Amino acid sequence: MKLLAESEPVKNLTVKIRVPAGTKLNYKVNNTKTEVLRSDQEGNTLYSWQFENVPAIPAEENQKGGYDLFPRLVFSTANDRESIYSGFLEPASANTGGEKTKPDPAMKKMVDDILKDSKDEISTILKLQEKGINEFRLWPIPMKYTGFHPRSPEETWKSNGGTLLEKALLLVTMLNIAGIPAEPALVIRKSLYDEKVGGLLDIEDIVVKVKPKTTNELYLSVSSLNPQNLLTGLPERVIVALNPGENPRQSRVKISA
Repeated sequence: MKLLAESEPVKNLTVKIRVPAGTKLNYKVNNTKTEVLRSDQEGNTLYSWQFENVPAIPAEENQKGGYDLFPRLVFSTANDRESIYSGFLEPASANTGGEKTKPDPAMKKMVDDILKDSKDEISTILKLQEKGINEFRLWPIPMKYTGFHPRSPEETWKSNGGTLLEKALLLVTMLNIAGIPAEPALVIRKSLYDEKVGGLLDIEDIVVKVKPKTTNELYLSVSSLNPQNLLTGLPERVIVALNPGENPRQSRVKISA
């Protein structure tokens, strides 16, 4: 993913991406109609774009966030998003031999205690969210520095902290122990999302999608207590629920207004 605008205007800009021969590069270009040139070179395929008169990013307040109005090249060799997201759930559901890990006894006891003290399902959900936020430190480590591989919820529980993804998996596990269906969900800017261009660097936030029996789906933060369903507070975002085993794929995606 490459933002093409700079702090100063650019008269001519050339972007080249080289991939091994036979590897397809999936891409899209925002806010410009520049065509790609493709050529084969010594066992590689070269994709190149020539951009002219790229405007500078204005130093003005109240501009649209995320540089959405400026030219941007989004690219990946992944054919879709399904394959690159699958690894996120492995630590939560598998160990050696591919069997499901048993929840930590202390974690299960904590969930059981909350169930005893809760008046209803929503109260349980909110208490578990509060527990995950207030008692487990958020480690602000970008996923690219962890190789996009989270630790298991049990490891996060024992270390009293984790990354956004790890805290999301922990909350999902606690909710599942309580008998409440839940799954991690990725928040991506609508301008960057393309189902045919599988990327990981466009993930802006990670939340938890909860499916209560008594009300509509809830989307919860794992970094701060949210006073309302996050679905109503994430404008121009795509929420991609990981839905292990669910079909069709389109059921994973919700687009905020």
